[in-house]
Amino acid sequence: MIDAAGLPIRLEVDGGVSAANIREIAEAGADTFVAGSAIFNQPDYQAVIDTMRQELRLLRRVSESVSEREFTAL
Repeated sequence: MIDAAGLPIRLEVDGGVSAANIREIAEAGADTFVAGSAIFNQPDYQAVIDTMRQELRLLRRVSESVSEREFTAL
């Protein structure tokens, strides 16, 4: 619905976001994430943030790879 509207809207998920599910949440369309307890309940905040960022990078690589294949097929 957001994409169809063509508006520059960001979709945020606040709560329940963790390294284990951030990629799935992004795949569902979210592009902004709030992950308080998933980060602050861990002894090494930076390690959790790095893991979350890596999960999103992996998703981006897969998406770009699929897009390149689709483009090449055209």
